[in-house]
Amino acid sequence: MKKILVATLAIVTLAGAGAAAAQPYGGPRGGYEVGYSTGGYDRYDRYDRRTDARDINARQQALRHRLDRGIETGRLTRREAESLRYELREIRRLERLFRASHGLNPREVAILDDRLNRLERRMRAEMRDDQRYGYGYGDRRY
Repeated sequence: MKKILVATLAIVTLAGAGAAAAQPYGGPRGGYEVGYSTGGYDRYDRYDRRTDARDINARQQALRHRLDRGIETGRLTRREAESLRYELREIRRLERLFRASHGLNPREVAILDDRLNRLERRMRAEMRDDQRYGYGYGDRRY
């Protein structure tokens, strides 16, 4: 009876290991990422900073949308919004300058990526500094 039980347990264990081994690995550029866009995030929800020109444009658009949303909700003052818009315009101007000369090379993409990272950090700080746009005094969150 023990021999049958041990043999059955061994077969079940091997069958489970075989099914697990048949699953896709999902390593570098395989499995999870293949076939659809992950939005710049890897399979562990970490943002992949290796960007190309399409990601630069998508990040600019996302920051523009976030800026507009901050203005709508009053989380950004008029002066903060003007300053952030100016910085975003400067990044777009720099991108056009890079593209006009000879297209974007990896160094230029890294420069634009760094500028977008700094703008993103600054925008986050400005939206969290509790300065509100509106009438009256004090914090208007109820």
